[in-house]
Amino acid sequence: MVPLLQAITTNAPLIGDGAMGTEVQALSLDVDRDFLGCENFTDLLCITRPDAVRDIHLGQLRAGADAVELNLYAVAADPRRSAADVESGYLDVVRGVRAAVEVPLAVKLSPYLSS
Repeated sequence: MVPLLQAITTNAPLIGDGAMGTEVQALSLDVDRDFLGCENFTDLLCITRPDAVRDIHLGQLRAGADAVELNLYAVAADPRRSAADVESGYLDVVRGVRAAVEVPLAVKLSPYLSS
């Protein structure tokens, strides 16, 4: 594993996490419980099975990944949830991952996230 500053200053390659979909497919998940009825909508696992998402990322780090990337996607379509509630949910996920890993963390948000 290469420290980020060393990689940047020496052009050393960085290895990121990957194959999230492949890892998810290897799990025994229930469509209704884990995907809320939306089969293979893996983003929902951040809400329904954060333990599974965490374990996948930790496995990738044990395999030598230098960084973790979160792809957080949710369409804020529930009129009962305020913008603050939606944002709070995202921040809870990021805080949980940040507390669990010591490597750089990149976060990609949905293009539908707005104020």
